[in-house]
Amino acid sequence: MRTSSRSWRHDRLAGADFLIDNRSPADSRSLGLDYATLSARHPQLIVALITGFGQTGPYADYAAYDLTACAASGVCAGIGIPGRPPLTMPF
Repeated sequence: MRTSSRSWRHDRLAGADFLIDNRSPADSRSLGLDYATLSARHPQLIVALITGFGQTGPYADYAAYDLTACAASGVCAGIGIPGRPPLTMPF
């Protein structure tokens, strides 16, 4: 990433109250938008980092699509068994 792009982002954040970011932790770090960098440069900023598998741990940088979340949570196991009628979830 060019320094000018990163500088532009931080210039914009200087006047911001909050930031909501849904990138993976690795992507956020590479853009200088991780919590450590943001809290050091913009102590007034409220930061919400939303990821499918959290900020740390073995799955932190995994992509979190709808199907991935359903499979990881066990929902897929509850919606049907091969050879039997489909089931519905009790939502």
